[in-house]
Amino acid sequence: MIDSLEFAEVEKKVFDQLKLGTKALQEIQKEMSIEAVEKLMEESREAIEYQDEISRMLGENLTSSDIADVDGEFDKLQAQMLQEQLSTVKTVQDKIEPVATEQVEETEQEEEEEEKQEERKKEVVVL
Repeated sequence: MIDSLEFAEVEKKVFDQLKLGTKALQEIQKEMSIEAVEKLMEESREAIEYQDEISRMLGENLTSSDIADVDGEFDKLQAQMLQEQLSTVKTVQDKIEPVATEQVEETEQEEEEEEKQEERKKEVVVL
């Protein structure tokens, strides 16, 4: 009899868990209709086809004219990038140059002052 009661309790727990699982599954199914799944699958198929087309196009051999066009465009881009880099360097140089000139002038003035002080010390020692 005790075994039957224990087994009945286990069966009741299993039944309750199945009910909870069924309710959870039904809630998920409300959020995900068959039409939405079909639409998602169609969109995925189209995206795969599109990617396959791109891969096919990229895998084709280029003609010598295509290669010449690509090389020309590449050269233009390199020249443009070089010009931008030079312009950046010029801008930075314009900003740095006045500061560097001031520092050089200050250093020169300090050195002159030190030389004058050295000469004064020598004059004092000679006197």
